[in-house]
Amino acid sequence: MTNKFLFLIKVYFFAFFALLASCEKRSACLSLTEFYVNPSLMSEYSNYCELVDNALKEDSDLLRFFKLEVTEEHMFYHGEVLLQIAEKVGANKTVSTIEKLDKEDRFRLMILMRSGTIDSSLPKNKRIHLKEMYIKLEETVEL
Repeated sequence: MTNKFLFLIKVYFFAFFALLASCEKRSACLSLTEFYVNPSLMSEYSNYCELVDNALKEDSDLLRFFKLEVTEEHMFYHGEVLLQIAEKVGANKTVSTIEKLDKEDRFRLMILMRSGTIDSSLPKNKRIHLKEMYIKLEETVEL
């Protein structure tokens, strides 16, 4: 009976840490648990997490992040992150930052954000909220 009990404790202990490790990989970029960055972005762009974190802190880094170019393969994931950042910093700050971009960069950014609403790995309620954020930005930003 004791061996079986010890075995179960080991199994639960291992499962707990495996679960804990997988959660950390999903949101390794930020201390914010509700913020999601697709792992393929982190593996393709080695400093992506740092760029995201900085974009949330500084206006100049937010502008730089809005200008970041990604491959076609990653545009949906990047668009998803752009919308999450817009949601986090707020519509007013996002719009004022977007207005600092030239017309071509604004157009490209809005396409990326739109793509983030199309193919999203986020939960349904979060996707709906991000679509609402995109619509608000689309109505406000002058292209």
